[in-house]
Amino acid sequence: MDLKGAVRGRKLRIITADRSLTRPSDLENREFTAKQPDQLWGSRSDVCCHHKERVCPYIAFVIDVFAGFIVNWRVSKSLNTDLALDVL
Repeated sequence: MDLKGAVRGRKLRIITADRSLTRPSDLENREFTAKQPDQLWGSRSDVCCHHKERVCPYIAFVIDVFAGFIVNWRVSKSLNTDLALDVL
């Protein structure tokens, strides 16, 4: 039937990592499990754009993998290294 949903506004820009750059080694070998609290922390980040106000806050979280609780979080107006360092 070749049905398609309605699309409004700008096209989404897909951003991917540059595969030619060297990356740090994966210390956990993609095994994100912990047997006790504070054994392994993971980080998450999110971008929330509020177009009416033209505000784009960037949010970073550190999560305890064992309990799934947020250990720390920060919000910033710009996406730079300070955001990641501050949340840690």
